[in-house]
Amino acid sequence: MADGDEFDEWLDVVSALSVSSDVDINVFGCDLGPVRPSTIRNAAARGWLDAHDVEAVERQRTVRLRGLTAARRVLRRFFVAAACGARPEHVSVESRCTSCGDRSHGRPMIRTASDRRSYLSTSSTRDAYVVAIANHRIGVDLEECRSLSGLPSPTIELVVPGWGSVASYRGRRMTDIERWTALEAVTKSTGIGLIATQDEVQRTLERSSLRWFEHRGAIACVASAHEDPTMFVHDVTFGSECVWEDALGSVEQG
Repeated sequence: MADGDEFDEWLDVVSALSVSSDVDINVFGCDLGPVRPSTIRNAAARGWLDAHDVEAVERQRTVRLRGLTAARRVLRRFFVAAACGARPEHVSVESRCTSCGDRSHGRPMIRTASDRRSYLSTSSTRDAYVVAIANHRIGVDLEECRSLSGLPSPTIELVVPGWGSVASYRGRRMTDIERWTALEAVTKSTGIGLIATQDEVQRTLERSSLRWFEHRGAIACVASAHEDPTMFVHDVTFGSECVWEDALGSVEQG
């Protein structure tokens, strides 16, 4: 297969999805592996990785992580384009920290050629990846069910602000994994992340709705600034030829 063809196949799959603009939240979920270094260069040349994406890729310590980061960034752009009804090269994702102004982190926002502004959030665990897109503040978190095993709730409450606030969300009885995904999703929606204070988490929760769903054996939560949003989860499957699962598996350091 020629370099870059896997991204072309991914784009064909994503472009064929039925994505409604009448839905408040579109969530895209898939499994993916790393792509080859030559494919990363090809994607950058085609406008599917911008300068900030390339910086994020180059910050990764191993070749495998660079390949995974590139795959996630390109797919994020494809999903955004599908949700906005635009070409991938005509959309961009911009982040800016609300505290320090740094563009390497913070709440991501979508910009298109028509200057339409939307919000998105992403999360991954192993090879599972989810992207949530909406026209309002949003956060998503994805965790494997065993990721909190052996870590007691009182211990988490001591070190993570907001853990107690999430527990009282609308009287819902939550498992620890539901509680953790909710906390991550809510703090992501603030643009601050887990350093958000308990007061900030509480204020955001009072204005948010939470939705959970399963994805490839993991639990995901979406935190939305919409009171009662409609949400559609697109479970996207790519052909085995499109994902270079083991292409970089034997390479430890880049």
